Parts: sequence; C-alpha cells; structure tokens
Amino acid sequence: MANHLEETEIKMFKSRLNAIKEIQDNAMGMEVGQFGGAYAFAIKNIPGPSYNVVKGDSFSSENTIDKILSFYRAREIQARFDLAPQYANATSLQQLHNACLYQSDFHATLYCELNEEMVGKTKDSFIKIRQIDEAEFDCYGNIYVEVFLIPYFRRKIMFKKFMSFTIFTCCLFLFGCTDTDSNQKNEFVTNQKKVEIFNDEHLVIEENIEEKIGFKPDKAMAFDAKDSYEQNVIIDGEEAIYYKIPTTTEYFDFNYKIDTLKKNKEDKPTRNFRIFVYENKEFVDFWVNNKSQKYYDVKIPNNSSINIPISVKMDLQKDYSDILVVLIDLNIKNNIHELMNASKILVSRKDIKNNIKDYTKKDLDNDNLKLRSEKNNSDEMRGVNLLNKNVNNVDHISEAKFIKLNQVPAEVIQEVMVFDIDGEIHPFSGGQSEAITLKRKDNEDIIIPYNKNKTDKRLFILMNNNPNQLAFKHLNDLKDHKVEQYQNYSDIFEIGN
Repeated sequence: MANHLEETEIKMFKSRLNAIKEIQDNAMGMEVGQFGGAYAFAIKNIPGPSYNVVKGDSFSSENTIDKILSFYRAREIQARFDLAPQYANATSLQQLHNACLYQSDFHATLYCELNEEMVGKTKDSFIKIRQIDEAEFDCYGNIYVEVFLIPYFRRKIMFKKFMSFTIFTCCLFLFGCTDTDSNQKNEFVTNQKKVEIFNDEHLVIEENIEEKIGFKPDKAMAFDAKDSYEQNVIIDGEEAIYYKIPTTTEYFDFNYKIDTLKKNKEDKPTRNFRIFVYENKEFVDFWVNNKSQKYYDVKIPNNSSINIPISVKMDLQKDYSDILVVLIDLNIKNNIHELMNASKILVSRKDIKNNIKDYTKKDLDNDNLKLRSEKNNSDEMRGVNLLNKNVNNVDHISEAKFIKLNQVPAEVIQEVMVFDIDGEIHPFSGGQSEAITLKRKDNEDIIIPYNKNKTDKRLFILMNNNPNQLAFKHLNDLKDHKVEQYQNYSDIFEIGN
C-alpha cells in the first residue's frame, strides 16, 4: 500500500509540475531530474520546499544522494527529501546523516474510499469540487502567492493558464494553507547545516595552548569534511589528511571553524572577518546556507567560535585539487612582514599513486614575465618585500615597481597572485588576470615587475606552494623519504593599499 500511495503521489506531482512547465515557455523554471527510482523536482522561481522536493527511492546506488544534491546546488535551490516509510532503515538514515541531512518535519498521506456524498453527487456533500471562474482569479492567486511563497510580481504569469484548476472549498484546508508564518518558520531539510555560533566556547583552541606553542593566539582555524571521504597518510608518525570524493561528485562540502581568543580586557567585543575560497588559480564562488557567495563576511563575539558549512563546485575533469580558505581580518591591518596562513584542503578523485605528473614548462609563467633571480644565503624565508625602480626596499606599495618573493627552502612550484579586499585580482606587469605559476629554486629570491593599479583598497599577495596534483605527489615523496622537507604551505601577506 505504501508503494502504491507514493507512486500515486509522484504521478500527481509530475502532472501538476508539467502544467507549470507549459506556462510561457517554462517561465517558472521547472525541472525534474530522475536518479534511478528517485525524482528530484525543482522550480527555480518558487522558493521553499513545496515543489523543490525529492520523492521516491534515493538509495538505489551509493552515489545517488550526492548526484541529487549536485542537481539542486547547480540550480542554487534548497533540497528536501521526502522519505517514505519503506525507505527508512539504518543504512538509508546513515547515508542521509553522512550527507549532513537531518530530519526536520513530518508529512502524512491520508486516504479513504470515496462515496457519492463525499464527492458532491448529493446536495448534502461537504466538499465541493468545481472550476474557478474569472471573478475568483485574484483570490485564488493571492492564496497561492502566500502559501507557496511565490514572488508577488510573478502571480499573473503563474496563473494565466491556471483557470482550469479545481479547488476544494473546504474552509479548514484554505485557512490552514494561508498560515504563512508557520510555513516560514519551518527548517527544511537541506544539504548543509546552518552557520552556528558557539558563545564562550572554543572549537579549535585548546585550554593548554600556551603550554604547547609558547603563546596565546588571537584566533585559530580548522576544517573537517565527510568522514567517509577522509583518507590518512602516516608520515614519520604524523598524520596527513586528504579527502577522496566519488568521481561523479560535483560539490565538496566541508565545515570551516574560526575560534577567537580574547587575550586582553581592551580587546574588542566582536571580531569581523571575510572569507574567500581559492581554487584553480582564482577565487571561486562558493555556497553558504545554499546561497552563492563571492566572499562571506563573518561577525562573531570575541572569545567564541563559529562553524560555517561551505560547499565548493569541483571540476569533474580534475583528479587532484587543492582548496584554499582565505581568512582576512576586516578590523586589523597587518604589516608586510606578518604571515597569514590559508587553510589548504586536499581533494582527490583517485588514490595517491607514484605516477602523478609533474608540471611541464608550458604550465609555467617564468618565461612570460621579466623575472629576476637572486641567490640568497641568508635565513630570511617565507616573506615578501616591496622594491622601487632602483630595486631598493620601500615601505608603501605606491612606490613599488617590483615585488620580491623571498627564498624557499626547497624547490617548489608556486602559484602567486595579488588581490584586494573585495577579491579582485590585480595582475602583475604582463601577467594574466589570475594567479601566475612559477618554478622556484631553493635559496633563490624572485623579483617580479609590478605596476600597482589605482586603488585605495587593502592589497594582499597569496603564494600557494605545490598546487593541485603536486600536493599529492609530495605526500608520496615524503612518505617514501624522497624529499627532506615537504613544502605544502600557502602564505598570505598584506602589502598595503
């Protein structure tokens, strides 16, 4: 009986949405995705879960849920899974939990056998089924706009061809449906948890942190992702983590945690940060609470933590990727010698093997820029300097004609870019509007020509060492003791405004 009722509901739902699809060349943006026995219904211009819902068997294969979530994320729509009783078991509920889905509501399907009195064939029938007439059009439209949260300006488009729809004049049904306040308070099942602040709690900073590292940090960051994706590589007793995702997965979800520590009474009561996500030589849009973001601004009480669920679209053609989460303090400017680290997340579609390809000369920009290289025998590493036209140090970016990248302790491939506080990339002289890729030799500085664009915005330089597949190659090399020191950090310096 449960299967029959669900099949009936799916057929009814498909019929109803196909009628919407026919309106003015699908003006409402209706789509149906089928994934095995599951149907993913989506209407772009009708927000909320009433139509954007998954029905049927979502557990026909291991990756079905990931495919469905990718379908909705690509359309920037919240997803809700309607789980019929026949699909509720320990395995299916665990799969939903692993996808960061949670139970948020109940839905009951009622049925009974109809008789003549109920369906209007006698004068005493308490349910009337009839076609609405033109005089009732606005009333019906208003009910729909309120119940299904349709933007009011779309009402006439939505209902131009709905004149043949039938309605039930059951007062209880109508009054219940127009209760929009309760509708809006529902927390719908989505592919992401909500951003959550933990007042006076520390998710990252340990109580004895000062004993361990010798000082108290003002903030700390960490990330974690789906447990089933996590892979561990043990290197000399230390654990290195990367995430292996299915080959068909389009989006990678992870939780990014920021933990702040109030060190002095004079510290401000709130902290303000801006988050960017860097992948494949540029900043990319990402999703927080199912909304696409170019950057995401965070305001949290000091001495507290925040957990931010983030989703990033991955290139299906790339087997190995690195995602950098860049955190900028909006209230505190840094001098050029203060190092800011980006959180680097390694994501793979394959196991780590020894046949990972190196970068070739055509992948590099060394020959495209008029670079200078200088041998450096000092201990100064992991830093930048601004140079004037005479290649002397200067303090302000407006005077600079060159940017010097200080030596690295081991040969690396390095992605480098200058960007401003709004995430706009400022190209190097002769460079492209994305990060440049350089081959760096150990104990050697590189001097890059740079003409500052006219801007009063804060400027930063990012250096991403061993990007993409090289991060995984060096994991292998270090594990096999083929290299003495593994350089996989990503550094950021503020260079002025």
